[in-house]
Amino acid sequence: LILLDSLLQEKVNEVIFSIMYRLFAKYGVTAVIQTNLDRTFLASVKLCNQQTCLTVGQPKCYSKYKQKSRSKQEKRATNTSDLFDNIRTMNVDRVRTDRSPITSNGSRAADDRPKNKLFSVEYPTGPDLKERLFEDKEERLKRRRECPLILSVTPELEAEIVGDQPNNNYLLQQVLAEINHLYNKKGHKYLLPTSLKPDEWKQLISLIDYRSRLLYLHSFTTDEPSLEEILEKDKIYSEPLHICPKLIKSMFGEDNTEAEHKIKVFLMEHEMARQEGNLVAYTYQARDLENIVSLKSSNTRTKLLAYMLKNEMIDFFGDMKKRERGLFSHAAKAERKKQIKEADIFYGLGQNTIMLRWDRKRMISHYDWMVAREFNNWGIPLIIDLSYTGTYQLDNKRKTSLINELHHSVHYNREVKTPFQLHITGLNDEQMKELNSGSADDWTCCNVTQQLNTDLFPPERLVYLSPDSRNDLRVFNPDDVYVIGGIIDEVGGHKPLTLSSAKKMGIRHARLPMKLVMGLSQDLNVETCVAIMADFKATNDWFYAFRWVPSRMLIQRAMQHPDRSPEHRLIARAHRLLSPTAESEPVKYAKIWGLTNKQYRYYYRKIMECSSRDQLNEIMDQVYS
Repeated sequence: LILLDSLLQEKVNEVIFSIMYRLFAKYGVTAVIQTNLDRTFLASVKLCNQQTCLTVGQPKCYSKYKQKSRSKQEKRATNTSDLFDNIRTMNVDRVRTDRSPITSNGSRAADDRPKNKLFSVEYPTGPDLKERLFEDKEERLKRRRECPLILSVTPELEAEIVGDQPNNNYLLQQVLAEINHLYNKKGHKYLLPTSLKPDEWKQLISLIDYRSRLLYLHSFTTDEPSLEEILEKDKIYSEPLHICPKLIKSMFGEDNTEAEHKIKVFLMEHEMARQEGNLVAYTYQARDLENIVSLKSSNTRTKLLAYMLKNEMIDFFGDMKKRERGLFSHAAKAERKKQIKEADIFYGLGQNTIMLRWDRKRMISHYDWMVAREFNNWGIPLIIDLSYTGTYQLDNKRKTSLINELHHSVHYNREVKTPFQLHITGLNDEQMKELNSGSADDWTCCNVTQQLNTDLFPPERLVYLSPDSRNDLRVFNPDDVYVIGGIIDEVGGHKPLTLSSAKKMGIRHARLPMKLVMGLSQDLNVETCVAIMADFKATNDWFYAFRWVPSRMLIQRAMQHPDRSPEHRLIARAHRLLSPTAESEPVKYAKIWGLTNKQYRYYYRKIMECSSRDQLNEIMDQVYS
């Protein structure tokens, strides 16, 4: 039997090799590979390579039998051995439906192949991909640019500021580094003065804390806070943190020596960090004291210090932004009053207008009615399953995160044109109390219940959406009931909870085709899945529905794959600018939300083809218009 099998395998290989040789002789190796004349042919090459038959090798048990005819085999292999070696070393681009073929000059050619409507993807093409990345040029120019306040410090002014104290030179350089960091910081650009007098520079470097120095610089443009308030805060920042003993006794009792000891240890570590020159937090709340008492190690206390500092700095920079907005709002109000006095008829809110102003409560009631109308025979159900929270413990931070995801899910489902019949199932008694503790209006447009999925709908209608499934969801079926697992990714530990639950209950399962459409394999939040399913139900277009995927995932992919960075960065740019999750301004958010799938694809291509900031701003003006 072994001998017959070897003879049959040899004959099959000879037939395959003869076909390959004739194809290569007629079309050439590169022609066959680039034009993809026969994909089954490439599959056979891969199969033969796995079976080590490309070098006309035979099984060990048949080696003795073929010693007599080895010379004939070697003559036959001389014509094909070099050819097969070329095949092994050739870089064959993987065939994908979302990419156009590569031409001889290395660029992407126009793809005229028929595309699948479900998985058609907009992909950057052309030879000038790197030239379109104008962000790199702007970043280089930004690094060269310095703050006008720093440029105003001349050697003569620096000598006058330092004076007879050499230590002031070190303090001045530290202040200049802080100003440069604030000026080149991403995001909001804070208002800073263009120049200062020598006495003002001396006052600035005399302040001890970093926050006091920023407040002093910002006060020159916003006229607040006053110098006395800044000096008072700087005095607080330069002293050890003090927690009122009465507050400790009122929270933990008068005889709770363990709580007092833990708080004293925390204050000691806080003072040690301050003495080392680190920036530490000085604002605390009652829940922070409860966390201090519950902590048991120095490492956890250090993390709590960093968390408190992060929250304090967020509030600190938020107050700076509020002062700047107040400065501009006063000027805008004065200009508006001037226009009202000068004009005979002024159209706008509070003046002459034919539009009725709807407050937010009326809008929410309208959206709630649109969702409540779907709780009928024609409504399409969507389930968020929270029955997994019993398998792992959630701390307060994770519980808050889960409730926020549910709030966002209800919000997204509320404002779409054709909302789902939303069901939140599998809640325990504790979760029901937490949801009912908030505003009752938040959950009026969904069914919040302790029942399971199989109690509400028959199992044959359920389809579990699991990232661990190998079945891609290709078409939306209105007769199916899709189930989303309410799992916090950081706590679940990437365990296949949803897939195992679906198999255990005999329910069908599928995954969102992110790998086919975007080339990503990521776990998504609950509200992201709800928004994606709402868009896919309305348009049946996966590329358009995946606009809700956080743009950070595409940016991380561009950083992890430097060999294909231009393509990935252009995709990340277009996705970030057209994603509703990346826009915070209400007007722009509404414009991006309202884009149709055709408009989204059109602007997506235009943004990827931009080669300058002016072109990009012009396209975004069209989006927001």
